Amino acid sequence: MAIVRWQCLAAAALVGGALVVVQPAAGQERIDGFCDDSVRNGCAAGTANDAAFDDLPDAYVWRCDGENGGRNSGKCSKFMPVNGVCDESARNSCSAGRANDAAFPDYPSIYVWRCDGLHGGTNSEKCAKFTTGGWATATGSGGSMLRPAARFG
Repeated sequence: MAIVRWQCLAAAALVGGALVVVQPAAGQERIDGFCDDSVRNGCAAGTANDAAFDDLPDAYVWRCDGENGGRNSGKCSKFMPVNGVCDESARNSCSAGRANDAAFPDYPSIYVWRCDGLHGGTNSEKCAKFTTGGWATATGSGGSMLRPAARFG
């Protein structure tokens, strides 16, 4: 059995119904596109083509085009940063980001947490939810009474 080795030195494409052969200029080598997802529209090799694909709701999408007849990469993507946003309608709830209950201690009548940003997004400030529907019990020498819960620091 004979072993045959070959190397493709040109690329071909249909242009207007005709087969066109693309060869690198003398002294130039083909460069295949290769993604670098550490940055938006990043390419470790080739040229970024942001118009090749539509972005997704939560990610940037692009392609790295080959050069001198090199092959294009597949889809490249990088998650979009998400800033943490409090949703105080429920305990440890965030409308964006990830809830972090350990970020702050709770108060006797107030749950406290933070919404951490994702993919390089910023964290929220303190989020809070009253444990008793917005009222705290105050106890003193004259007995106890309900009063609005105080804001926290």
